[in-house]
Amino acid sequence: MIRRKLALGALAVLLGAVGAAVAASPAQAILPTWNGHIYNVQSPRCLDSSTPTAVTMRTCLNAPYQKWAMFSTVSPSHISSNNASNCLDEGSGANGSVARMVTCVNNLHQKWIYSQVNFTLVNAASGRCLDADLGTINQEGTKVQVWDCGGGDNQIWFFENGP
Repeated sequence: MIRRKLALGALAVLLGAVGAAVAASPAQAILPTWNGHIYNVQSPRCLDSSTPTAVTMRTCLNAPYQKWAMFSTVSPSHISSNNASNCLDEGSGANGSVARMVTCVNNLHQKWIYSQVNFTLVNAASGRCLDADLGTINQEGTKVQVWDCGGGDNQIWFFENGP
């Protein structure tokens, strides 16, 4: 009898937790999960979309082309900059492909998964990480590309504002 009461109590707690998670879901669909500047752990600069053909790392400013939003970390999500109709795209997906901003479409080359464990941005199409090029990392206009995930500091990214 005591076991049954404990089991029913545990079930009630579990159902309450599931209900709270389901109730929270609509808010996540409206508000960005992550937003603001995006920093690379190995660079003092911010992710920048001011150049239309390539995303780079530049000195951090309070400029719209350095403000980013990602709406989900659970499943692949678009990452948009100052113009919500443009999304971060991995290019061809090959190692060294330059990250760029393009018109958002429902395409896996534009969807990213942010790992809260190792702080990487992994592209859903190629499985490669967003990468600050080691050859230009200490320069204004550092090349931002996709590369096989290797755990280097140049592949660790932090959003200014998280949940």
